[in-house]
Amino acid sequence: MTARAGTLVAALVLLSASPTRAAEPCKIPLVAEAKIEHKGSIYVQASIRGESVPMVVHTSSAVTSISKTTAQKFGLELSRETRYSLHGTHGELEAYNVTVPDFVIGNGRFPELRAMVIEGRDSGAAGSSVGAIGTDLLGAFDLEFDVQGGRFVLHEKTRCAHAPPWPADFITVQLLPLLSGRVQFSVKIDGRTLNAELDSGANRSFLTSVGARKLGITRDSPGIERASGRADADGQPQESYAYRFQSFELESETVRYPRLFIRDVLTKLYPQTYQGGQVKARSEEPPDLYLGADWLRAHRVYIGRATDEMHFTYLSGPIFEK
Repeated sequence: MTARAGTLVAALVLLSASPTRAAEPCKIPLVAEAKIEHKGSIYVQASIRGESVPMVVHTSSAVTSISKTTAQKFGLELSRETRYSLHGTHGELEAYNVTVPDFVIGNGRFPELRAMVIEGRDSGAAGSSVGAIGTDLLGAFDLEFDVQGGRFVLHEKTRCAHAPPWPADFITVQLLPLLSGRVQFSVKIDGRTLNAELDSGANRSFLTSVGARKLGITRDSPGIERASGRADADGQPQESYAYRFQSFELESETVRYPRLFIRDVLTKLYPQTYQGGQVKARSEEPPDLYLGADWLRAHRVYIGRATDEMHFTYLSGPIFEK
């Protein structure tokens, strides 16, 4: 079968004949467990002051944020003495601190959660969320995603967690030790090593245009196709293209003839230091590839912060959205 013939066939998933066997698990203390749903992005049922609110679990967002409408609904006061001026893909945005009282994820309570209200970004994906839980909260815990089982778990950081808390075979990926709490690792596409990041706020996995160029692919390349635009967790429309590659490899998991989307991404912004009531943001080059909610939907995943390891087990279904 040639790569072109592969366009007529669903991508095949090949797993190593001998993935890691689950070792005797160490004790991994549970902090909170909540129900999650895959509705494009990954949503968790949280609550503010006892009222249920859907929020995106966003492993690529530096900060937890809520919409201005939500802040007004719960009578939350914006701290306008501290103004964030963010310059990013969609231009300049203004943001303010807010303290969210009695914030709950499943059975875990966070009594005084610090979040941001970003002006001009008043809803989540498809307008159905009230905000996003970012790495300022998620980075303090080991994370477990079981999308097919409808479970999202926060665990205490555990140094002995060199295996996930389930008995099935699994694959381990070494993570980059990033202070920002983002989840980055190496993948291979058509045999070329690229830097990837787990982005649970993205509807679907995608290559950045920079990553695609490293593989010799541009929007003018033969075989490139225009893909339908779609909004992600920030509610912004995204123009994208698609291309069918020969292979995708994450350790011993291989996907043959994956059709991957390609999008422009400029910078990720992380607030750093206060200056005169403003915060200067440090921009970082984005990774070459973002693994989104489509990849998470097909796997059970454990992210170990103390070990800098990610363990995953393939469950069922397509790995990448077509």
